[in-house]
Amino acid sequence: MDILSDPSPAARTRYVDPTDTLILEEETQKIVLAGKIDINQLITGIVMAVHGYENDEGVFIVTVYCCKDLSIPKTLSPPTEDKYILFETSIIFNQLEYLINSLTRPTNLQCEQIKLILRNIVRFFVAGNSTESSD
Repeated sequence: MDILSDPSPAARTRYVDPTDTLILEEETQKIVLAGKIDINQLITGIVMAVHGYENDEGVFIVTVYCCKDLSIPKTLSPPTEDKYILFETSIIFNQLEYLINSLTRPTNLQCEQIKLILRNIVRFFVAGNSTESSD
C-alpha cells in the first residue's frame, strides 16, 4: 500500500450536525439538554449553568443558561534568574526534616551557588511511593 497516494480526507466545513444532541455531564450522571439552548454555539468542555426542568422522557428542558467567561491568560515576563524543580525519591522521614531545614534556611551552607539554587526552587516533587519510616 502506498501511503503517499492515499487521498487526504476533505476539510470539514461544519463541525456540527442537525442530528447532534447536547449532553450535560458531571461526575455521577449525564442528561440530554433541549429547549432554549443553541447547540451550534456550544463546545465540549465548557463550564456552564442551566436552569429548567426534566420532562417525562428524561430530557432536561433548558429555560435559561449561562457560560463561564473565558479568561485571557496573563502575559508572563521571563524570569530574571534560573528556576529549579527538585525531585526527591527514597527519603526516610528523619532525613525529610533535614532536607526541609536545608531548603528553607540554607544559611549554614558555604557555597553561594548552592544557596542560589535552593532559593530558586519553584516546585518540589516527592516521586512515587518513596517515603519510609526511620524506625
